[in-house]
Amino acid sequence: MFIVLTLAAQTTIVGLRKTCTSQQWVSSGPQRSDWDRTPSRRCSNNVQRLRFARLHMNHLDNSTERQPCILLTNDDGVESTMLLRLANVLSEQGPLEVVVIAPRTNQSACSHRLTLATPMELRHRSDLHPAVYALNGSPADCVITATEPNGLLARLGKQAHLVVSGPNIGANLAQDVLYSGTFSGARQAGLNGLPAIACSWRGTLLTETRRRPAFKASPMKHGKMPFVDPQTAALDETTDTRRTRCNVCGQVLAKTTDSVAAKSTVNDMVNEAALDLVWSAFSHGDLVLNVNFPAKWDWGKWRTTHLGAIFYRDVFRSDIDEQSGSVEMVTIGAQGRPEPLFGFVNSDLVAVQEGYASVTTLQTWPESHPLQANAQVVEAMAFADPDSGLPAWIIHRVSRDVLQQRP
Repeated sequence: MFIVLTLAAQTTIVGLRKTCTSQQWVSSGPQRSDWDRTPSRRCSNNVQRLRFARLHMNHLDNSTERQPCILLTNDDGVESTMLLRLANVLSEQGPLEVVVIAPRTNQSACSHRLTLATPMELRHRSDLHPAVYALNGSPADCVITATEPNGLLARLGKQAHLVVSGPNIGANLAQDVLYSGTFSGARQAGLNGLPAIACSWRGTLLTETRRRPAFKASPMKHGKMPFVDPQTAALDETTDTRRTRCNVCGQVLAKTTDSVAAKSTVNDMVNEAALDLVWSAFSHGDLVLNVNFPAKWDWGKWRTTHLGAIFYRDVFRSDIDEQSGSVEMVTIGAQGRPEPLFGFVNSDLVAVQEGYASVTTLQTWPESHPLQANAQVVEAMAFADPDSGLPAWIIHRVSRDVLQQRP
């Protein structure tokens, strides 16, 4: 998995360099194509103002004094074996230098929590890796601390060209991305205009003393998940309200023999211009990749997915404190019954259950936000490459030779 993530970093950097010249690809943001334009063109001027505001707020300047780097964070904590192994592999084989800033303690299921108006200790952990820093905060706190104009990276003379959050021990699938500190670390990077990838591994803990959120304690860790018949589940497919992306996601992008792509159709084709818009949105942080590996993965088994659906039953427990005899103590997530729905084709739940690495492209901005992706981009980001299974918008930008490298 670490070699795969190294290749992912390499391919992302290669794609970004194809998009624009080194250290200048974000400076063209205000003039980029309107992937995020709202339906009403009267809003376009406000959208441009938002873009300018974010460029002045974020941290990708044109200075030649700051060296590009890959920023790593996670929610399992700075001493996570997975995090440190990835940092070592990227340092040895990756295209850029690596800087790690991660929570001092486990922050699983902390969601997008911010530590406001409270001092947090930032400590250099050179005993773990030459460029590892521990922050007494959340993953989102870590990304902000690193990427602010006067933050950690600026003091180190570096700037992030890619942010990787993870690898998380335990999958982050379906609506669990709302609770995930791993995904929130990547999303915070996206909010700041940085391309970001959240990655998780559906495996068991390497250290049994560490706490886990309810999803990681579910039967998924044994490779088994209770089946819920979608016809009897809460979501009734006879009154299907799923969005276009769920209906399109994973459909194979038809091959074209001509250098100019054919016109797009909803069912089998999407044009190159739309794929370019998706890549541009990702490179500017408006889309984030959420990648989940199964516990046992065969090299090259990828699937382009959308979020699935899973529900947790009986997750609440209440007890009376034995010492006081009157204080009620409540626990959430210590046990329960996860009920995933497998009836949705090409969902991330189905892909991981069938042994595929799931690659889901998610929007950074909340619904109705002016920078939300439009329908064309939402559809284009869901198409799969016919050979690799990866999202077509990635293959459109990255050489297949790079993707086919093996350790």
